[in-house]
Amino acid sequence: MKRDMDLVREVMLKIEALPAGPPVLYRMGEVEDLVLLNHLEMLIEAGLVRGKISRSQGSRGDVIGISTLTWEGHEWLDAVRDPRIWDEAKRTLLESGDSLSFELTKAVATRIQRMRVGLPAG
Repeated sequence: MKRDMDLVREVMLKIEALPAGPPVLYRMGEVEDLVLLNHLEMLIEAGLVRGKISRSQGSRGDVIGISTLTWEGHEWLDAVRDPRIWDEAKRTLLESGDSLSFELTKAVATRIQRMRVGLPAG
């Protein structure tokens, strides 16, 4: 499965909007979109989202609990929140032949933001 950074951004925006409280639980098989579940797992493993994956040996399936973004998750999301900046960062990276990695999307989006407010690019 290929990582979809547009989906990552969309999921992180939704996680950020979650009300304070107990984690939101997703059960494998309960959510039809396995791509979404795989991306949630990647976000937890990357340290962008606070959550827990509970592996099950039975028929009930694995459970993923999502509570909030980490500091680093908030920093990335703040860099790419504006859809215009996100689109420009993606376009810049794709035109240069680079991948849409976490580090590069954040760096390019931050550079775009700095230039828009009149600060040196970095």
